[in-house]
Amino acid sequence: MCSPEELFSARLDGRQLSDEEAIEVRKWIAADVRNAARAVELSNLHSLLDESLSILSIGMSDVLPEQEAKQLLDKALQGMELVKSRQAKASPVGLTSYTITWISLAVAASLLLVVGSLLYYSDDPQLASNDTATTPLAPPAPIEARTYSPSEGTAIIENQQVDDPDVSPIALIDTRIGDIWDSSPPIQGTGVLSGTVYQLQKGLVRVRMPSGTTVVCEAPCVFSFADTEHLNLMNGRVAIETSQAHDITVHTPEETIRDIGTEFGVGLGPDRRLVVAVYNGEVVVGDEGEKQVRLPRGMVGDFATGTVKSHTASRTISDDRQFVRDSEIELIEEARHGSQEAAQLLEWYRRRRIGGLVAHATFSNPVRGHLTSVGMHPPRADGDVRMNYKRNVEGVYIGSGGAVFLDVMIAKGGRAASTGLLNPSELVGADATEMWLTWKTQSLSPMTGRFAGLSLMYGDVDRNEESVIFGATDDSDKFVIATYIGSKRERHLFSKSTQSQSFQSGTIDQGVHTWVVCISFQEGNDRIRTWLDCPLDRVDVTPPSMDVTANDVQFDRIRLANAKDAPAWFYADVVLARSLDSIKECLIPPEPPAPAISH
Repeated sequence: MCSPEELFSARLDGRQLSDEEAIEVRKWIAADVRNAARAVELSNLHSLLDESLSILSIGMSDVLPEQEAKQLLDKALQGMELVKSRQAKASPVGLTSYTITWISLAVAASLLLVVGSLLYYSDDPQLASNDTATTPLAPPAPIEARTYSPSEGTAIIENQQVDDPDVSPIALIDTRIGDIWDSSPPIQGTGVLSGTVYQLQKGLVRVRMPSGTTVVCEAPCVFSFADTEHLNLMNGRVAIETSQAHDITVHTPEETIRDIGTEFGVGLGPDRRLVVAVYNGEVVVGDEGEKQVRLPRGMVGDFATGTVKSHTASRTISDDRQFVRDSEIELIEEARHGSQEAAQLLEWYRRRRIGGLVAHATFSNPVRGHLTSVGMHPPRADGDVRMNYKRNVEGVYIGSGGAVFLDVMIAKGGRAASTGLLNPSELVGADATEMWLTWKTQSLSPMTGRFAGLSLMYGDVDRNEESVIFGATDDSDKFVIATYIGSKRERHLFSKSTQSQSFQSGTIDQGVHTWVVCISFQEGNDRIRTWLDCPLDRVDVTPPSMDVTANDVQFDRIRLANAKDAPAWFYADVVLARSLDSIKECLIPPEPPAPAISH
């Protein structure tokens, strides 16, 4: 069986291809810019000796004058020779592999019309005849979108065709990760067309400009490019990193976002809410001559209805991973090739994008200089403490007399503040809010009758600066919740009447137990509901194992501790969030991403 390249060469030599063979060759040419470039090279070898490649011989004299067509072909062939000579030499400064790819792409695009016509017209005598009318394929349905028109210089409403073969590529999709499109996906490496509306339903793609500017599109995303300097974003999220000498303007249905040598992200939701985050440089939001908002590096702008008139606040970026950025694409590639560090960083980035996640504690060593906790300072350890005690579990071993403090980040602009949990004393516990907390415990010895557990505190001194305790107390072999009503501490034991279905004994054992707590902060006493050993996906349909009240619960740190002479305990998966769904998203691993496809 002949390869597509051999079939193409045979056709150039005059052989008639079957319909199946012609389709196979066309697919081969369209699949990769390198295939198209190879087709051009083969055509170059044949065209100088074989008249069968002339425009007249393939039935296109009624489309282009012969002389003009030959000039077009000669120009394409000269361009290929230029590319080959450049590739044979060391690339000078400014000439990168991407530049060479773009030269090849431009030349291949110029010749594809000729090559495609050769395959299409010559294999069917009826199609080659000017006397026989052909019925063209129906064009795709137009999509109405507010887009930037270079000729007008303003954003206008117009119908954009999903596919227009007469438009030259202006960018390359160089990486695709689990992408699913509303219609046929763009062909990898053959370019993004100017004026085409793309609808990405799932996954990620990275678009690269000839200048080196990259645009990472995160599904669901509807976008188009007017040219290399103007991106139309109808819905979705994009992260853009521009080259030093290349600026880009993002046009949304209501506003324009113009960068000044920068890296930034733009998110546009279905409710038209616009979010712009600036990582480097500066951006200007708003049309020229009208009200504008300038956002410098490290700032985020919120625009409730998508316009500068609805600009609510500019705040400091508390989390630089709310957008999937260009550097993350490289990590995905590393993780696919087995890098555990890259996988850890990707999981950290994923958690930082979870809405409503206030804090997640990790106890592992820094990964490439990063502590991978979310919303918490590095753990403070005292006594017999061993971080990352169990392999592949974010946990900590605490021996006799040991303690670990997990300090929640409460700075302005941080997660706790932005989720509205801080009270006037800047402690977690604002009235009329609700907080969810989960963690796992395991006693590593059957010995009981000693204090061990998790405490919510507003200082490091127990009892005096402690709001509530979950675990074991000095005189009990059962799990308890200790709360305060006024100055009096009350203990609530888990018994047969309070235990969850999966917790078969009130006695502390050596099994791993999962705690889920919901605290409703309210005027007066606060409500604490606790589920012990209830699966996360059943908590919302299962009555709590215990439902108690406590006096004014507030805290800014979580203490994990054991009394002296107490058995060692293991703690893991400490998560603080505004909702149960956020906890689920944090702890339940997502489906592994589809392999990245890149050139």
